[in-house]
Amino acid sequence: MRRRQQRWRMFRWTVLVAALAGGIYLAYEAGSNLSQHRIADLRAEVNRLAAAEAQLQRENTRLAAVAETARRHAEGWQQRYEREVPKGTPAQLLALLQRQLDGGVTQERLVMMIEAAGETAACSGEPVSKRFLVRTPLHQGANDAVSFASNAITVTARGQSMVNANGDPEAWFDPDRPVEIQFIELGGEQSEAAGLLPLHHAIRLSDQEYRFTVVAGESRGFVMVTAASCALPEQSAQSLPQR
Repeated sequence: MRRRQQRWRMFRWTVLVAALAGGIYLAYEAGSNLSQHRIADLRAEVNRLAAAEAQLQRENTRLAAVAETARRHAEGWQQRYEREVPKGTPAQLLALLQRQLDGGVTQERLVMMIEAAGETAACSGEPVSKRFLVRTPLHQGANDAVSFASNAITVTARGQSMVNANGDPEAWFDPDRPVEIQFIELGGEQSEAAGLLPLHHAIRLSDQEYRFTVVAGESRGFVMVTAASCALPEQSAQSLPQR
């Protein structure tokens, strides 16, 4: 009886140890499989991240090349702008030419006048001075034009009204603000000088060049126009159209 109990205890301990060993083994196998899956997942993530980093590096390289190309193009355009766009006096002359073209002066006439600018014209006789009232929004009436060259050139002007101490506009023009001087030739051709006084302008008729200077008059509301008539060199006179 006692031996039987001992054998039964031994059997139970054997079963218990076997069950415990089996549980440990199963837990180990489960953990091992889980670890392998986790390692495989981590390796896949590492590979994905490495591929993404490589793609980003390639994209950064491409964008850097694009930026460098754009920078070189911008530098090229900047150099071209600085080289070709006029500044200073050339820019002012270009603006003056554009204003004359916009005012109706033909390109051919401007070309001839520029080509003859360096030629010496013989001026004879005393300059002729005349005064007239400048037209303003409050004054457009008598004594607002004068004529030169046997009435072949008529000169008028437009200005901005003087403002009194109360802020109200007056009838006469403000000589400290820009004015527009119109030169109207027989046949209707017009040219203009605009800006702050004094202003200068030249018109060529046949073999003569009329040079005008416009200054503010001594009496308020008036400007004084002085014209000198100068004979053109024969070659320049022959190149002009007859009007």
